[in-house]
Amino acid sequence: PTATPTPTGTIPPPDQPTATDTPTETPTPLPVCEHVVAAGENLYRIALQYNTSVESLRELNQLASDNLSVGQLIDLPSCHPQQPDDPFSCPDAPAGYLVRTVSKGVRCQPVVIADNDKHPLMNAGVEQALNIWGEVAAGVEFCFSGAGTVVFEDTSVTPALATKLATVKKDGMTCAQVPGPGRVVHVAALTDDESIPLTDCQVTTSNVARLLDSPAGENILALVPFNIAMPAQARTANWFLVDILDRSGWVSADMVETEGACE
Repeated sequence: PTATPTPTGTIPPPDQPTATDTPTETPTPLPVCEHVVAAGENLYRIALQYNTSVESLRELNQLASDNLSVGQLIDLPSCHPQQPDDPFSCPDAPAGYLVRTVSKGVRCQPVVIADNDKHPLMNAGVEQALNIWGEVAAGVEFCFSGAGTVVFEDTSVTPALATKLATVKKDGMTCAQVPGPGRVVHVAALTDDESIPLTDCQVTTSNVARLLDSPAGENILALVPFNIAMPAQARTANWFLVDILDRSGWVSADMVETEGACE
């Protein structure tokens, strides 16, 4: 008999890997840097919308109050990252003062302001003044220990333009955001023990006010009716020296509204 040939085994080809589509990368959305205030909006609603806090918005925009106007631009923290834990501090700042910034291109130098160069906003006394220049646009924070106010002088114009800056408490210090190159001044806090002169201040009574012979004194000279405007010659922390009906006396700062250079 004829032998039957043994069948040759067939090896199946290996499975070929299936090509997979490369996923399309989703672009990262750009942060929103500004918000335009619409009718009926307030800081609380804006803070909720952008997942931030009212305090952050107030500090970033240097808002003296929470009052907003329609069309006002509000800077948002998403484009202003927090400062590092150890920000650069200007090495020439005197003891008790900090000039903090994220840029090492900022410089500062203590200066002395002559009495005849002091702006009325500095009548309470200058504790310290610093010239600040360099990469100030990167953001600069001026801080000091203790009480007082901060006045900024824009020295790019003549005469220098002086404004009072909003301050916040941070890490036990009083701090203000410096708006640009110029001179930043720590002004002493007002007290009721000493008065400072005023040259361009007017106060108007917001209620019937007592006219006293001294700050917080007991001798009442007169009662000043509501809505009476008077020039103020001097002030303490809580009292104004005013002229009315050919006599001078002191009225409480809580009982008047101010206009002009009354700080």
